[in-house]
Amino acid sequence: PKGPWALLLRDVTQRVNAMNSLRAEGLRLQAIVDAVADGVIAVDERGLIQSVNAAVQRLFGFAPKQLVGKPLTKILPRWTDEQGVVVTK
Repeated sequence: PKGPWALLLRDVTQRVNAMNSLRAEGLRLQAIVDAVADGVIAVDERGLIQSVNAAVQRLFGFAPKQLVGKPLTKILPRWTDEQGVVVTK
């Protein structure tokens, strides 16, 4: 092939190791949260569920993949407002 070519080589070992470490840490943290008997639900600022622990499935009957990305009102409709904020009266 004709034309100019440029080749850039980088050692990405450090980046790959960091990503693997983060992934392992995330799995370790999820295992710790799953060991908690109480339901743990993490929501974002919009009230959308980001993660749940294993107890949530036992308590509410929803698999985690059924909840992630859904509003908190899906499982706590009477205790949350439209934005998923827990209402305490």
